[in-house]
Amino acid sequence: MTHNITVGSYTLPLLDKVTIKKSVDTFCNTAVIVVPRTVYNKTINIESKLKMYEKVTIKLGYDGKAETTFKEFEGFLTFISVEESSITLECEDYAFLYEDVLEAKQLKNVSPKDILQHVNNEISGLSGQSLSLSCDSFPDKYESFVIRKGDTGLKVLKRVQQKTSAEMYMEDNTLHLHSQFSRKSSKAAYNFSRNIESADLTYKDEKNTKFMVIVSGTGADGKTISVKKGNRGGEVKSETVGGVITKEILQNKADEIYKSEVYTGYEGSFNAWLVPYCDAGYGVSIEDSDNEYRKGEYSLR
Repeated sequence: MTHNITVGSYTLPLLDKVTIKKSVDTFCNTAVIVVPRTVYNKTINIESKLKMYEKVTIKLGYDGKAETTFKEFEGFLTFISVEESSITLECEDYAFLYEDVLEAKQLKNVSPKDILQHVNNEISGLSGQSLSLSCDSFPDKYESFVIRKGDTGLKVLKRVQQKTSAEMYMEDNTLHLHSQFSRKSSKAAYNFSRNIESADLTYKDEKNTKFMVIVSGTGADGKTISVKKGNRGGEVKSETVGGVITKEILQNKADEIYKSEVYTGYEGSFNAWLVPYCDAGYGVSIEDSDNEYRKGEYSLR
């Protein structure tokens, strides 16, 4: 395996190991880079070339070839730990920027997309970094959305995610908000006999799944509104949405939760190689030559 890792304008000459964690279920993606300080009993002065909060880019691949080398992470250096024999660099992606405090403000008649765009504009102004937005069209509309004194960008984003039950994550400098399992514009193909090294997958049938979700909230008249979806006799999941809510908003949230729990297909994880390239939120096809009926399309968490 080959690597090309830069911190600011400096390219790391050596690498011991790198761990990258990405998920559409965890807003902040992270990377931990471990670099040796000594080679053949000679100390290498790396730490003097590194500066906190500089941009970090990690590219990994095979044989140094462009067609098999991919950018696996982009973010910022947030912590440096120096040991006798190694240096550990902890990094966070662009989600790190959303920890800044926003200006208190009341937004009126706004959609989730309107709120996220407002947050992006403020964070861009505070950090000097360019931020983009990729957001599905949701039926939700809020008569009033209040950004309170002391609210960080991250806190506001989490409120929007809770209201929509959508997947929210960063992809480099782009903030994403999408319906559950809907982002399949980028795809990768896997086959148990070709490019899956190991797997911990369970195949389940939605016909055998008993699940009900109940979502509640308060309407404009102050009365409680509830929406149910699913079948009794199994797990029951209840959620409450804050703020002034309509039945349409609750139904959308119930649909998203139900879709994430009830489906026919695999559930679990598998280990593969760097090629084909895939990322959190990607759509992937999984094929099992011994069980053709299990072939299907899935979304990576």
